[in-house]
Amino acid sequence: MELTTERTIPTVNTWESLLGLRRAGFLEYIGELWQQHGDVFQINIFNRRMMVALHPDAVRHVNVANRQNYEKGQSYDLVRKYVLGYGLLTSNGELWRRQRRLMAPFYTPRGVQAYGEIMLKDGHRLLERWSKLVGTRVEIGDEMTFVTAAIILRAMFSMETDEAIIGMKDAVETMLGYVTAKQNGFPIPSWLPTRKNRNYRKVRDMVHAYIHSVIAQRHAVPETAWPNDLLTRLMQARDEETGEPMSEELLRDEMITTFFAGHETTAR
Repeated sequence: MELTTERTIPTVNTWESLLGLRRAGFLEYIGELWQQHGDVFQINIFNRRMMVALHPDAVRHVNVANRQNYEKGQSYDLVRKYVLGYGLLTSNGELWRRQRRLMAPFYTPRGVQAYGEIMLKDGHRLLERWSKLVGTRVEIGDEMTFVTAAIILRAMFSMETDEAIIGMKDAVETMLGYVTAKQNGFPIPSWLPTRKNRNYRKVRDMVHAYIHSVIAQRHAVPETAWPNDLLTRLMQARDEETGEPMSEELLRDEMITTFFAGHETTAR
C-alpha cells in the first residue's frame, strides 16, 4: 500500500469531529469516516491532531516494521494520566520493552489456557442464569460485559463474589467514561469540584486502594499460599537482566490495563 502524503490526507475539522463523536461514539464514528475517506485520514480537535491509519499495511508499518520511529505521545496523555498509568499499553522505550519481557509469557496460547477453567465456569453460570429467564428480554450488551468482566477479574485477582465484580467493573467503566468525555468534549479542569470530577476521583481511589490491598494481603503470607492467578504471576516475575520484580505501581497499572484491553472489546 502506498501511504498518502500529508498534503492530500483527508482532514475532519473540530466541529464535525465533536458532533460525530457525540452522536455515534468513537468506534462507530471512526468506521463512518473510514467508509467516507478511506484507509488514512486525520481528525483535528482543537489543538490536537489524530492520524488514523486502518489499512493492514499501514498498521504493520507503524506497529512492527518501523515501531522504533513511533512513540505513544500526546494522544495517550489523557488515558495515561486518568486510567492506565504506565502500563504496557501506554509506556514507551525501555520501560515498554522491560514490561513486555516480563508479561509476554502469560499471554501465549499456553499461558491463556491456564484460565480455561474460569472461562468454562463463567460460561456455565451465564447459561444457568439465562435458563431462568426464558421468555423475558435481556440486554445482551450488559450480559456480555458482565461475563467478560467476571472472567477477567477472577483470572487477575481470584475475585469471587458477583458484588465485588460488578463494583470493580462499574468503577473502571466510570474511569474510562471520564476520559472519553475529556477527549470528545470541551476540556474542563480536573481540579474543579464538579460532580463528574468528584465521582472520577472516588472510583479511581477505590480501584487503586483495592489493588494495593490485595498486593499487601499477599505479601503478608508465604508465597506458597498465594492463589494461582495473573496478579501472583506478575508479582513473582523477575526481569531476566536485572532480577528485579515489577514495582507495586506498575503491578497496579498493568492490572487496570489488562482489564481495559480485554473487557469491553471482548464483550463487543
